[in-house]
Amino acid sequence: MENCILAERLIAKNKPDNRMAKHIGKYAEKYGATLYARLKEGTFAFHEAKKTTIQDSYKGKSRELQIPCLEDQAAMQAWLNVATPYIERSNYYYNCGSIPGAGQLRSVQALKKWLGVKRPPKWAGSTDIRKFYASCPHSAVMRGLKRIFKDKRFLAFAGEIMDAMSSTGVGLALGFPVSHWFANVALSALDHELKAEFPDVHFTRYMDDIAFVCHNKRHLRKAIRHLAKRLRQMGMELKHNWQIYQIRCRGITFLSYRFFHGRTILAKPLMFRIARKMRRAATALSFHTALSVVSYMGILKHCDSYHFRRDRVYPYVDPKKCRRMISDASKKNILFRAA
Repeated sequence: MENCILAERLIAKNKPDNRMAKHIGKYAEKYGATLYARLKEGTFAFHEAKKTTIQDSYKGKSRELQIPCLEDQAAMQAWLNVATPYIERSNYYYNCGSIPGAGQLRSVQALKKWLGVKRPPKWAGSTDIRKFYASCPHSAVMRGLKRIFKDKRFLAFAGEIMDAMSSTGVGLALGFPVSHWFANVALSALDHELKAEFPDVHFTRYMDDIAFVCHNKRHLRKAIRHLAKRLRQMGMELKHNWQIYQIRCRGITFLSYRFFHGRTILAKPLMFRIARKMRRAATALSFHTALSVVSYMGILKHCDSYHFRRDRVYPYVDPKKCRRMISDASKKNILFRAA
């Protein structure tokens, strides 16, 4: 029951402006006990998720989200509280998407390490899984979960979550708190298989984007073709535009950076985006703009951006001023909630 109470409190903490979430957080013991009883008796049933569409301006895509109600989110969070440590333990180390303590930074550091040695790899490969979330079969997720967990009721509840996402047996819904965990579980065995069969091919994966480096072009091509073959067997498909190229000619474009031997620079789309944001911040600096500035400074910290910061950042904004603004606003918000 403590797990269910913790799940209710986490739901409330993650949605501080939601009035219903505040009420649930205030009476977490009551709602947690009710949720625990329903889960134990097997009477819990998921509700229909609210559907909405958002525009991803950076990628230029429209994405369909499914937002479950707070009760469903609490039930999923209770399942995740138990499952997360075991999924993390079985995870391939350089699978970095949506993994606590990993994220974009671990992938960036991995590519810097592989390209910064005395005799760095000559060849690189870039791949992407076509419509990964929409095409991921539930059977692949369940096979991955069965390798980690043996409790039938625990696995059955995971199956109910997937049924709430899609009744066709294919597709993971964006907006569910468990979606990215299911996506990583579906590909976890494939990560370890590639690592075992092609030990000289180094790769890092961030959800459906995979970057490879290798000294041998033939081995690299074999690894990517093996990946495409295994994905077809699982019911997914590698995008047709996968590439193999020399690193010294164009660099590896991955996670908004471009990696070369001994240096890392920003990818052009993100560079232009940051420059525009800094110019706008110079005319009207708000709390949300300050958050963006500090976030972008964190991105710039991990690449060779001295001249970019000198010419495109510091003439327009002062990062220290942005941090002070965020700190003052956070203190006011804490005092307001305490009152």
